[in-house]
Parts: sequence; C-alpha cells; structure tokens
Amino acid sequence: MISPHSDDLYENVITDFLSLTVCRDLTTTPTRCYFPKDLLKNFNDDELKELLAMKAVYISGKNVQGPPIRKVRPIVEYEEEFGFVFNFDFRVDKITGERMAAFNPSQQYLIDKLRKDVEECPFETSLTKTGTFFILANRKVMHARAPVDIDKACAPTSKSLESPLTAPRLLYRSKGSRVSFSFEHITAMTL
Repeated sequence: MISPHSDDLYENVITDFLSLTVCRDLTTTPTRCYFPKDLLKNFNDDELKELLAMKAVYISGKNVQGPPIRKVRPIVEYEEEFGFVFNFDFRVDKITGERMAAFNPSQQYLIDKLRKDVEECPFETSLTKTGTFFILANRKVMHARAPVDIDKACAPTSKSLESPLTAPRLLYRSKGSRVSFSFEHITAMTL
C-alpha cells in the first residue's frame, strides 16, 4: 500500500500536474484519489485556523539516493492564480519514518489527526486498463495505491519484480509545473 500523498514536497521544484500511465497492470490495482475537503471535514474552526498557518517538514524516502532531503513549507498555501493548494504526505518510509512532520512539534497533534482521518476518507479510483492515463493536480488532490495483490495476477519470481519487462504492474509517471503562457510566449515558441 502507498498512503495518500502529493509528489515531491521535499523538492525545490513544484510539481503541479502528475500523469500516471498504465503500461501494464496484471494485478488490476487502481490508483486512489483523495480530496482535501473530505480530510478536513472533522476540523473545527480553531484547528483549521492553526492548520492554515502551520508549516511542516517534508522528507524524501527510499526512492532518493543519498541522505534524506528535507524541505520546510506551509501545509496549506494560497496562490492567486491556482487558489488553495495542499501539501499532504501521509507515507511512512521504512528508512526515514513519517514523510510529513510538524515543523513546530507542539502542532504535531494536527498532523496526527489528519493521519487518523485520512484512513476514513472516501476516494475515487482510476482505471487499470493498459494505455489509460490518470491526470491530477498534484497539490489539489492526493493519490495513493491500495495493497497490490501480486498473487491475484501471477506467480512472481524475484526476476519478474526486478525488471520492467516482466513486472506485473508498471506505471509511468510524468510530471510538470504549471506555466502561464502569454501570446508573445506562444508566438515565440512557434517561430
């Protein structure tokens, strides 16, 4: 299982959009999509006010080589053009532990409440058919994955899990930043 999260919150580059392409999925395990409004419904006004003002430390996981990367950023941000964006990451890495922790330890109870409530949140699911795309606004919604039932689709060997050519589940991630294009910028690109 991969817990609900937004990608790359520990990076300096902001990933606004994420596309997950199903290249192969013999396990038929969909991606789950969670909405922050469902996560915040049990917060009272005081808790929401504190959450809107607090920061968290985001820590890279086992997918990043070398020492863990740490980034401090607000949990909720407001962008003039994009509105509210949410920096949530509920994954717990075997190496680094919780990937999101309160910058101010006295506010950790809010993250603990979010972590508990996310387990009860409703979610939407993607299609698992080969060739489909699941495109999402990375910091407007969270994505996750239910536990993969490898035995359901195949009898994996250690080699089948190591190679993209034989892996029972293969998704390709494409990600990018939002860019505002002016008419002059588009004209310059086409010339």
